[in-house]
Amino acid sequence: MRERESHSRRGRSLFRDPDVMAARAAGGRVTVGAWRLHLPRVFGFCGGVLNAVRLVEECLDRPGRTGRVWLLGEIIHNRTVNEHFRAAGARLLAEPDVRRIIEIASPDDTVVIPAFGVPADLDRRIRQAFPPERIVDTTCRYVQRIWDFVAERAAEGWTIAIHGKPEHAETQATSSRALTPGNALVVVPNPETADRLAAAWRRQDPAGYPPELLRQPDRIAFDRLAMVNQTTMLHTETFLVRDRLADAVRRLGGRFEICDTVCHATQEELARYRALCEQDCDLALVIGDHSSSNTRELHRLASTFGPAYLIAGAAALDADRIRHYSPTAGHEIETSDWLPREADIALFAGASCPACDIGDVLRRFAQIQRP
Repeated sequence: MRERESHSRRGRSLFRDPDVMAARAAGGRVTVGAWRLHLPRVFGFCGGVLNAVRLVEECLDRPGRTGRVWLLGEIIHNRTVNEHFRAAGARLLAEPDVRRIIEIASPDDTVVIPAFGVPADLDRRIRQAFPPERIVDTTCRYVQRIWDFVAERAAEGWTIAIHGKPEHAETQATSSRALTPGNALVVVPNPETADRLAAAWRRQDPAGYPPELLRQPDRIAFDRLAMVNQTTMLHTETFLVRDRLADAVRRLGGRFEICDTVCHATQEELARYRALCEQDCDLALVIGDHSSSNTRELHRLASTFGPAYLIAGAAALDADRIRHYSPTAGHEIETSDWLPREADIALFAGASCPACDIGDVLRRFAQIQRP
């Protein structure tokens, strides 16, 4: 997609950064003293995120707009982007308040649906309460494709399996469209849980599966299982889940269907970063918000090749210590002596990471280099 400048009255651009553009022109390699920073040729915002960000900016800049603009939670999982819009005048509702939007908003306000969507009942209430011109729907087209598939199969009585993280907003929005009075829904977070579901399927008894991941177990159709996935899950992991579930269903003579709803931009991104890791880099920095599933998956990938640090931005970096998110601890920690005097460093940026954050990290290395 063609990039464009964010509006100057909001300060720096989310879309375009001069140092990032220079890095791209140089083939993704930036040398700062004895440090060689490596980036893939394409990185940063995916098409779905770019579309969501542009729709919000167009809404805020609409000539003659009246009323307030409400974001139903984070537009995407990135602090910089959400603060950018808050500073521009948008009201960002905290998660507990999202369902109260009908009570909070005025008739002349505008409501923005985030890129990963909202639960079906809330979506219906919003469309009943606000005219179309007061609703900005930024839902990713891949997510909408999932909803169409699960709604159709659920109406036919199929059991729906969602490979995704139960707490993720996208998985919750999809779950709300995948359940009818006549079918069952099961969430499968990982291949290990898929093994448990496959064993339950072979027994035709769901008793051994975690009950918090299963809805309406008495409606399970063991002869029909339709699978989708949260769009940012690893493709390789989705294949493992698919193969284990498909085998269990077909052994009983049942039907198994999968809708290919892994975001192709995400998978291409992961392939590029995997290739970057294989260039014998000494360490990796993953730039982004730890609440982003895509960013956490990048960190998990990078960690299989060597030291990897998930950082919120340039402020996390000092020559003698780094502040980074630890998945094990569940919060940010500080690590000393992280940066060799000479090193090849891979820079990762998730699909929701703006160019300005990447550029800030490049510039931070130049500052650290100074005596």
